[in-house]
Amino acid sequence: STGSRSTEGSIPLVVANGCFWGRQHIFAHDLELRTLNRTVQEVTAIAGYFGSSGGGKRVCYDNSKNASVYSQLGHAEAVQLKVRSEAELSAALQKYFASFVELSPGVFGREDYLDKGPQYRAIVGVPGGAKGPYMSIVRAANLNNMTLVDGAGIKQTDTLGKSLIYVLPYNGEATDLLLEPEQAYRFFQAELCLQFHDNQTSTYPEAYHALRQTLQATGRLAATKCPSPYPCEG
Repeated sequence: STGSRSTEGSIPLVVANGCFWGRQHIFAHDLELRTLNRTVQEVTAIAGYFGSSGGGKRVCYDNSKNASVYSQLGHAEAVQLKVRSEAELSAALQKYFASFVELSPGVFGREDYLDKGPQYRAIVGVPGGAKGPYMSIVRAANLNNMTLVDGAGIKQTDTLGKSLIYVLPYNGEATDLLLEPEQAYRFFQAELCLQFHDNQTSTYPEAYHALRQTLQATGRLAATKCPSPYPCEG
């Protein structure tokens, strides 16, 4: 049931708030390795695409073939991770809400505010979405009192300058594996070369970049069927 609490030892979570390179570092490094004291083999935060309920077998970054481009399909850049308890979900959401910056008095948004468009919108995806059992934890972590909107079934626009976050139902990898789900919000892993990448304004250490190979070895990351994305060419 989409409205029940997880009993499988992990709660699926997807978050979006601007470019996924910086978000992935927050959740893999700051949350999983530092706050939750996970080993590198236990890291789960992967970059990808989320936010559209359309079907399709692949979603890709901008590429020279203009194939399955995420923004054209209605997706946003996002990070998916696995938390093992409601306490860990709370910790993850606290990191998420703390990542917003005050753009003007009382107005919060993504730190990379020069990136414009709905592909950078703010989203939280949890089981059941805004009508699900984890919404109270989402609300409790909302330290800046941003507006939480049930995004299921509505057109989602850019959230920049609105102090707004869409909440969507995300029911985990069983949903992701469906080929043509009806109105299911699926997460699509981004291309390998975009994983654990330097942010636009930050250079991360080699140990962080090495997580790409580690997660491939654990099976958390796999090659996609997408053409080479623009940032990986040259």
